Amino acid sequence: MMKTILKFLLLIFFSCSSKEQTISYPLVYTPPKTLKEKILFQRSSLIPNEILTLNKDKTYSFETCTQFNKGTWERREDSLFLKCTKKGFFIDSLNFIEKYKYLNICSSSPSVWIVKRKGIYRELTYFKKNERKKQRVFLINRN
Repeated sequence: MMKTILKFLLLIFFSCSSKEQTISYPLVYTPPKTLKEKILFQRSSLIPNEILTLNKDKTYSFETCTQFNKGTWERREDSLFLKCTKKGFFIDSLNFIEKYKYLNICSSSPSVWIVKRKGIYRELTYFKKNERKKQRVFLINRN
């Protein structure tokens, strides 16, 4: 009986450790598109067209319908850290308007995303007429 249990435990140990997860880069994350995905991830769309691309060389690009954000990424356990190096508007003339210049400054601290089984998310805080609201932004791996 003891030998059977030992063989079973060894089989489980070696079968789990021998499986290598192959990742094909770039990893592309986008918002839930289908109704099933929207219900599953409970997404209310504040920024509708986000695309996060993670490259093998540890660089990333994050795009919305108006802005881009580029830099380096690092993963530690269930957290993904995006360190911005360049930020700007797709419409180049907006980058030089004094009123919007603060939107093109990269933060000194990285953006932190939580890695889940089927995607990643982050808490987004925004202000609306003296109110502070939080929303979860979900992105799903499309590879």
